[in-house]
Amino acid sequence: MTLGTIGIIYSGFIIITASSDEGKVKKAKSRILEIVIGFILWALFYMILGLFLPDTPNIEATSPSKSSSLVAKK
Repeated sequence: MTLGTIGIIYSGFIIITASSDEGKVKKAKSRILEIVIGFILWALFYMILGLFLPDTPNIEATSPSKSSSLVAKK
């Protein structure tokens, strides 16, 4: 995610400083498109893995509470 964000910022900088060089603008726009496609694929893979992998158990629900037998009762 971080590298993709840096890539988009860098490509935007290239577009701003291209000064009517169509080759640089076209290359930077294609790079931005590739990064956006990568973000979308990453999100899809993350959602698909979430469907196939079970949720991790809630540690708080299985840990002993303060009112359990480990705490001295009055």
